[in-house]
Amino acid sequence: SIDRQFTPELFGYAKVARGYRTGGQNLRGSYVETAFQPFEPETITEYEVGIKSDLLDRKLRINLAAFYDDYTNIQRSITVLTLRPAPSTVVTNAAAGSIWGVEAELLARLSPSLSFGANASYSKAEYDEFIDLIGDRSDETFGVPDWIVSARVDYSADTRIGEFHGQVSYDWQSETVLAPEAQFDDQVTQGSFGLLNARVAIDFDPSNATLPLFGRNLL
Repeated sequence: SIDRQFTPELFGYAKVARGYRTGGQNLRGSYVETAFQPFEPETITEYEVGIKSDLLDRKLRINLAAFYDDYTNIQRSITVLTLRPAPSTVVTNAAAGSIWGVEAELLARLSPSLSFGANASYSKAEYDEFIDLIGDRSDETFGVPDWIVSARVDYSADTRIGEFHGQVSYDWQSETVLAPEAQFDDQVTQGSFGLLNARVAIDFDPSNATLPLFGRNLL
């Protein structure tokens, strides 16, 4: 990685990272040698650039990032022929793909007791190659939403019994194909949805205890 503090308020960076998932062995094969074959590690190399900023005397924070991932030897379950009438499935390095996207984060301190935060990300995960016995599956998605967006409001205040904290948040994501390998996408697609959540809590000063009350999916 390489980074630079352009000003006291603005920081920039670029990085390259590499990770892997270990390989393994198919242990529950049947009838044919290919049903027992081992599979190699899958690897992903990520390139990312971004900026982080604290502006207006640290009352406004804006962070931006963009990334691209090169995903190779992806481990997936594919169909193989056996001597039985029914085919079998094995894990193998069947695919390669790429993931790219952008992320943004905002935090604004509107007053000493009130703040607003928001996050948004757009990512596109696609197979560059995915071959199975049933055919070319390269047009399938990874089964993740393109958009994820969230926003929240936080409030705190001192009371006679301790410090009060309150938060209301809303999380939204775009539609997701839950089983990309299915024949009919409309039967396995989860539509876009949002969840409204809230939490209040009191920090009791003398006893060093906290009493929270929260709810998820309030709508």
